[in-house]
This record gives sequence, structure tokens and C-alpha cells, in this order.
Amino acid sequence: MGVDAFVIREHPVTHAEYLAFLNDIDVDEALKHAPRERSARPGELGALLVTHDPDTGFSLRVDAEGDTWEPDWPAWMVSWNGARTYAAWVASRDGVAWRLPWELEWEKAARGVDGRPWPWGRFGDATFAAVHGTREGRPRPSAITDHPVDVSPYGVRGTAGNVCDWTLDVFTEEGPALTAEGWFVRPPDAVPDDGQLSRCVKGGSWSNPIVHGRGAFRDGRHAGDRRWVIGFRLARDY
Repeated sequence: MGVDAFVIREHPVTHAEYLAFLNDIDVDEALKHAPRERSARPGELGALLVTHDPDTGFSLRVDAEGDTWEPDWPAWMVSWNGARTYAAWVASRDGVAWRLPWELEWEKAARGVDGRPWPWGRFGDATFAAVHGTREGRPRPSAITDHPVDVSPYGVRGTAGNVCDWTLDVFTEEGPALTAEGWFVRPPDAVPDDGQLSRCVKGGSWSNPIVHGRGAFRDGRHAGDRRWVIGFRLARDY
């Protein structure tokens, strides 16, 4: 598997970083992209999962489970559309073309040149990452700096656990197109969301078993879907 040179962030985007984005953009746009419950009806927005005050903006709060979301936890309950909007905001702010990673970029970053199944090697161990069974009691997410063993040969953290990551790709059972030599055939750009397509999600999460932390694991989710286990990280061309 070959991909052109790229840069990918060490960590997924955190709640603190996502709140900074929400508090900087137009409030109506922010309310659309803020973390929310999944709606029971297509086209409708679910209940807000963060606090919004017209005077002070968006902030974290205690959720229905009694957990206080920590600023250094990965951002979640964010749709693919919200993740892309955040990437565009960071790109405009920094003057650098940040975006979501393509599926095979993400996988290369997680597995290294030797194609190891897990970022640390060829065996799964639930104590190495934030996955189901890591700790006693109810599964919970972790700070992005926890679980230092969950790091790839390239220094990318949290690919085996904590949150899965949205990628740019439209999800297909066959996976991304490759040349005869095994190089990724990159589309000219991300296919726009038409309300019907699923997007590829990569990586393990705090509520899934360690087997989902394999670099090759992939799933498809509707672009408007919001999940407790799905976050995102940024990448760019080299």
C-alpha cells in the first residue's frame, strides 16, 4: 500500500479545541455543528450536549450519565460535516490546508511501513489503549495524553482506542482504489455530501473491544451521524 507524503496530527481534536471553533464562528452555524444527541427524525437536530449561553458562548457540562466532559478528551458527537467545517476553519486560521485524512493515509499513519496490526506491534492488549476492558467498571474515554503505548511508529497517538476517526472517503466494501502497483488512487477532492453517502471511519474506541483497534479495521457511517465513539483528527498534504 502506497500513499503520497502527508502530514497528520499526533492527537485527535479535543473538546477544548472544538469549543474554540464553536465560539469563533457564526452562532447559527455553531449551533448546527455543536455536539448533539442523534435526532430521531432525518433533517432535525438532536438535543445539545454542551451548554450554550448567548453571553458566554459554548462550554462543557455534566452529561446524562453524570460525567463531566474533560477539555482534553477527544471531541465526539460531531458529524462528518462538522468535522470538515472545523478543518476548514483551522485551515483559514493557520493559512495551511488542513483537512480530514484519507482512509489509507490514516491507516499508514497507524500501521507504519511494516503494516503491523496494532500501533505497538502484532498482538492486541486491552491495557495498552482506551478500549472496552481497559479499566474496571463502566467504560469511559481518556485524555488524549493517556495510554502512551497507543502510539504508532510515526508518533501518532490514539489510533487503537479512545475515539474512532472520520476520514474523507466514501465508504465502500471494496475499500479505496489502488493502482496495479498498490498505490492509493486519490480522488480529486472529497465527494460532497448528498445526504445519502456513508463515510469511512477508522480506529478503535473506548467502548469497543481491542480487536477494533487494528489499523485495518474500518466501518461506514452516514455523514450526518453522531456517535459517542467517533471523533476526528486533521491531516494535510506534505
